[in-house]
Amino acid sequence: MASENNDDDIGGGSNESGEAPLWTYMTKKTKQGAKGRSWSFKCNICGETKSGSYSRVRAHLLGIKNADIAPCKKVTRCEKLNMQRLEDEFEKKKSESGARVVPLPWETSSVASSAFKKRKSSISLLERAFGGLPFYLARNPHYQRSFQFAADNKIDDYVLPGYDKLKTTLLHKERDHVEQLLEPVKLTWKEKGVSIVSDGWSDPTRKPLINFIATSENGPLFLKAVNCFGEVKDKFFISDLMKDVLNEMGHQNVVQIITEYLCSKECGREWITEVHEDALAIKHFIMNQNMRLSIFSKFSPIKLLSVADTRFASIIVMLKRLKLIKRGLQAMIISEEWSTYKEDS
Repeated sequence: MASENNDDDIGGGSNESGEAPLWTYMTKKTKQGAKGRSWSFKCNICGETKSGSYSRVRAHLLGIKNADIAPCKKVTRCEKLNMQRLEDEFEKKKSESGARVVPLPWETSSVASSAFKKRKSSISLLERAFGGLPFYLARNPHYQRSFQFAADNKIDDYVLPGYDKLKTTLLHKERDHVEQLLEPVKLTWKEKGVSIVSDGWSDPTRKPLINFIATSENGPLFLKAVNCFGEVKDKFFISDLMKDVLNEMGHQNVVQIITEYLCSKECGREWITEVHEDALAIKHFIMNQNMRLSIFSKFSPIKLLSVADTRFASIIVMLKRLKLIKRGLQAMIISEEWSTYKEDS
């Protein structure tokens, strides 16, 4: 991005140069330091002049708290969501680029031989560090970036975090970081509303759990899971849990509550059951005969599903798929090929 931008150009377009995307919302002025990455910059949205590195740009635009910079007062929720999307795509591309493989030169000198032995010894130490850890940790992008950072930078004074620090201070810090990433999604709840979805299930130790998920047009967001071991799951217990969730989210933002507890909705349950039986009849009629299935495949690129029977979502998944293939079914029934098949059978 050129350092001289028009003040009226807010930015946010494509970033083909590979530069951090949120710089497009800024006008760079003067670089601070010969080798540093800090700039004096002007926000194209609010017009304020700030200085610092890209982390301060992120904090200013996304409204990250405790970042020693005032948030942008004129950025809208929609712009924040777009900025967060650009930032997520940028981080994903960085992680997918991976580390560069640097081959070790095979030289006959004793210096090269010594360096090779030292490198081989270091690799063995890293391999042993996986004792007791799942091997898929090696695919974790955060693991890969951390070791690449350590290899590219001299960090002599760095002290590895201990057991207690990992499970307390650093864990709380990472939770705060995740909360900041989710903040743009939560801000949309005030404008467009949110639904609460609740379901009961059991963990591998057979402990009964009730989970709560907030869902909106921006996708689902896990809220919490409550251990109900030793509790009577009656209407009073469930309502108390719902009240706690409503108070946390703000009752004025909640549009509806969806649960698996249908005892008070007998009419609705009977209607859904009847519709589901009709849907199953259509599915079995087509899938249980090869010729019918072959004809159907010519008129619909989307296939029928065999959904596992669960208490919560299998009926909804089946009906949603039938709605998607409705036009294909209609086209099949009025086709010449279907008429010929009916006459032959």
